[in-house]
Order: sequence, then structure tokens, then C-alpha cells
Amino acid sequence: MRITFFPMVAMILTTLLHVLLSLLFVFHYDMGVIGLAVAVTCKDFVLVVLTMLYCYCSPVVSEVLIPFDMEALRGWGEYLSISIPAAIMICAEYYAFEFITIAAGVLGVVELASI
Repeated sequence: MRITFFPMVAMILTTLLHVLLSLLFVFHYDMGVIGLAVAVTCKDFVLVVLTMLYCYCSPVVSEVLIPFDMEALRGWGEYLSISIPAAIMICAEYYAFEFITIAAGVLGVVELASI
């Protein structure tokens, strides 16, 4: 159906725009790292606008766009009852690893060697 062809071309064009904007903001305006952030923001904004315009103007895409209603939320209870405890377990694992890393840094080499 070639629905993804235009977004791919838009991404290529905005990536080239990003290179030009990075050179402009970093070197010409001497903004440093802040210039890179501004260039990324400008590139992403242009990409979103181009993709949205394509979606609203394309007859293939616009016929599948439907307004959001409560029917879209049907069945989420079962999904959330499984995914929320799993997300809490993964976050707890990450936080425990971070706590152990910080504690090892605070204790020092001598104290860790004696354990």
C-alpha cells in the first residue's frame, strides 16, 4: 500500500535538515550543546507537522482515522491488572540495583573487601 513511503521520505529530509540546523546553531550562532537540543526540537517539530499533514490529506490514511471514544478503553482492565504489577517488579529491580551501586560507592573499597 506504500503508506509508509512518505513518512520515510519526510524522515530522511528532516534528518538532512537536522544536520544543517546543527551546523547553524552550534557553529554559526555558537550555542554549543544547547544548539543541538534546539536543532533536534526543530527537526522533530517539522517531522510531526509533515506527517500529520500527510495523514490528514491522504485518502487511504484519513478513512481509518476515527475519533477517540470510550469504546477504545474497553478491555484495558485485564491488561492493566497484569501489566501494573509487572512494571512495579521491574522498577523495584532497577531501584534495588541503583541502591546497591550507590551503597557500594559510599562504603568504599576497604569496607567492601572485608565483606
